[in-house]
Amino acid sequence: GAARRPNARSRAAAMAVAKGMRYEVHVARVLESMLGAAALVVRCGGANDRGVDVLADLGDMSIVVQCKNFGKRLGPQFVRELEASVADAQSSAASWQTLGLLASPEGFTKQAHLRAMAAAQPLGLVVLREGDALPSSLVLNAPAHMRLPQQLTVARATHEEQCTARRAVFPDASEAVGATAAASGLVSLHCWRA
Repeated sequence: GAARRPNARSRAAAMAVAKGMRYEVHVARVLESMLGAAALVVRCGGANDRGVDVLADLGDMSIVVQCKNFGKRLGPQFVRELEASVADAQSSAASWQTLGLLASPEGFTKQAHLRAMAAAQPLGLVVLREGDALPSSLVLNAPAHMRLPQQLTVARATHEEQCTARRAVFPDASEAVGATAAASGLVSLHCWRA
């Protein structure tokens, strides 16, 4: 007999999986570029990934990344998932320090920012659009800021210069730094567009 044609729902699901995998590969490549040769960066997303789509091993530290390419800003439930993944990674590799990053091309809701900033674990929120060589935004809570790898600090300085140039082109862009950001525990925010 003839092979059955997949229905529209299964095609849409397959397309969503492919879109997610493409984004994970992109995030891994950008992270690898930012961290350099000293880091081993692998894409490990898929079934049974325990919430880790990309893993970077820096020897004395690991970075676990969850990638969400949903076409909308992410809410606090995704930050809670990241917290669980970081806790799991810390318990499985007790000698390593673990930094958790949540990557999205569309950004995060205010509630997601507040949840990440209040977390006791080192967490960061990254806005990285497909095709971009660097994130357009990187927000770190206080524990993450203390563990930020030097390679990301160097890349961050370079990125801030790019953001300054971008603000000249997009005058509505603003840095979210001030009393409100400080009160929420915000340590670093780069190229936040209002």
